[in-house]
Amino acid sequence: MSRGSDLKPLQEPPSGPWEEYLKKDAVCLMELTVGHHAQVAKGGATKEKEDAGPGKDVPKNKLMNFYAMRSFGFRLTLGNYFTVLGESNLAPSTLRTLNSTEGFSYRCLSEECGDDIAQLVLNHPDAPVPWEQIRKWHGHLVQIVIDAAKLFRAKI
Repeated sequence: MSRGSDLKPLQEPPSGPWEEYLKKDAVCLMELTVGHHAQVAKGGATKEKEDAGPGKDVPKNKLMNFYAMRSFGFRLTLGNYFTVLGESNLAPSTLRTLNSTEGFSYRCLSEECGDDIAQLVLNHPDAPVPWEQIRKWHGHLVQIVIDAAKLFRAKI
């Protein structure tokens, strides 16, 4: 973490209330969820299932973490949740909440690339993915992170 305009790293917090200590600071949270095999995800499919498929991801936890960080009293808190799984895996109310929470951004790599990455990778872990395809996904992911960083920089 850095503090104020000098961007010097802090080693340890001083005594006093956290709100007072953090009121000059800003934080940009970024979480990338690539996906989970259903047989190892909590609440996922059993190991006997042949088709692993995407496992259980819990987007509401990303929002809870975002609100927890906001509650510390930073002058600015921006949250970013990047996922590879398609929006079809989300309930409409969850998707609406992710997209309408102020200061929080949800972006789906599969949706932006137009590819079902979960189907191509998670359901077929032994099938090679062409390098061109991986480079395309990587380019989209890098741009998503750059967009989040630019927005954060513009707001601080």
